[in-house]
Amino acid sequence: LPGSKAAMAQHLARGVRCFWRAAAGAGGPAEEWAFLRAAQRGDLALPGSKAEAGGGDGAKGPGTPPSSHLPSYFEVFDVDAREYDVNLPELERKYKTLQKVLHPDKVASAAGGDRERASRREMGEVYSAHVNDGYAILRSPLMRANYMLQQRGICIDEASGMDDLDFLQTIMETREKLEGD
Repeated sequence: LPGSKAAMAQHLARGVRCFWRAAAGAGGPAEEWAFLRAAQRGDLALPGSKAEAGGGDGAKGPGTPPSSHLPSYFEVFDVDAREYDVNLPELERKYKTLQKVLHPDKVASAAGGDRERASRREMGEVYSAHVNDGYAILRSPLMRANYMLQQRGICIDEASGMDDLDFLQTIMETREKLEGD
């Protein structure tokens, strides 16, 4: 297969974003879940395919993580990126539906030749892993909050700590005095 997994993911995402934008412009009801429809039709473009060759300006869509070039988890699950609250039963339903559609074996079985089958299987693996990660993040309140902040360019470093040890010692001594009273 030509290119790296990151390049493949970028090409795949470009195709999905194209379909997502087209569906969003159609103004249909909220139940029209563009990412799922594109996955069901097999409209996830492959590197070097005709769908990818005509394909777009390469710009990342709003909310797309710059490191992976895959659609944001909000786009994947059709969740409003502006809202913190998530309907967990609905999220789980969408997760199960996507996993059925994007399972690598199912995606590969729709292909013709061995080379295309291997390429589509890899595509299924990339998207299946992306769906797994998105589900884990969106169902966890803390992880969802961190992800929402990252989408807005705010990075929370969980490993950061107290650098001023004298100040930390003063706080601990004060706390001990207060607890002793």
